[in-house]
Amino acid sequence: MPSTAPQPPQSFGRYRDPVMLGSGGMGSVYRATDPSLDRFVAIKVLTHREPRYVERFRREAQVLAKIMHPSIIQIYEIVGTDEDEHDPYIVMEYFDGQPLDVLLKQGPLASVQVVSVVRQCADGLRRAHANNIVHRDIKPGNIMMSAAGEVKILDFGVAKLRDAKKDLTGEAVLGTPYCMSPEQATGYAIDARSDIYSLGITAFQLLTGRKPFEAKSKVDVMLMQVKTPLPQIAQFVSCDERVVGIVEKMCAKKPAERYPSCDELIASIDALPRALGGRQGDKAAPSEERTRLLPAAAQR
Repeated sequence: MPSTAPQPPQSFGRYRDPVMLGSGGMGSVYRATDPSLDRFVAIKVLTHREPRYVERFRREAQVLAKIMHPSIIQIYEIVGTDEDEHDPYIVMEYFDGQPLDVLLKQGPLASVQVVSVVRQCADGLRRAHANNIVHRDIKPGNIMMSAAGEVKILDFGVAKLRDAKKDLTGEAVLGTPYCMSPEQATGYAIDARSDIYSLGITAFQLLTGRKPFEAKSKVDVMLMQVKTPLPQIAQFVSCDERVVGIVEKMCAKKPAERYPSCDELIASIDALPRALGGRQGDKAAPSEERTRLLPAAAQR
């Protein structure tokens, strides 16, 4: 019996030779070739043509267009969101990597890798927050990492403009319960600290190989985000207490007890020794080296 699976189109405009990378409830993602620039691109196709989904799709493209950062997938163009017989699609930067939730199936990451992931994501989120954009769905599945350790944040489909009169989505509680901040779970106002919390929960998963809060229903998980203390990382894996301290502060239940912004989070990471993924080396800084040498030189 012949297969009834839909065949990929032969092209998307000027983009040729599409190969499906994956599909979900909202649509599919392809890798294609841009012959004019001799490069691969990623093409995200929306197959739900309901107006609210098309509007969310359009707004995701608009949000991405506001942010230029190495740790955030870049958008090139959006096609077909007006009255059009074809499914709309977004053309984006192609990134050769794997989502972190896929990598986690092989086991936890080394703490130095986790610190690198968190720092790169925090740097990208810092740029988003500077543009008044809160991602709202930071989780392992929305972060990709290359074989070289480079990181990209994906999927701003439920992002929120902090000063927008209307939510991008028209819904109060959006995101993934397993990584959702307490204020997000309860429908309260969110800001950059909500993304920091979700990034901290992601870091917990990367370090331990497990979710900190699990229950039979999504509602129960959301209640755990609000009320249940974060399990101790030391129960599952040996990890330097300084790294643990950063993750625990990111995951504080009260926003006021977290890092107030990604600037402070990055500063704490950079204060770690290089062996832990920070930027403080064992060698003295040049000014310190000169200070030590001056007295010796004076005695000659």
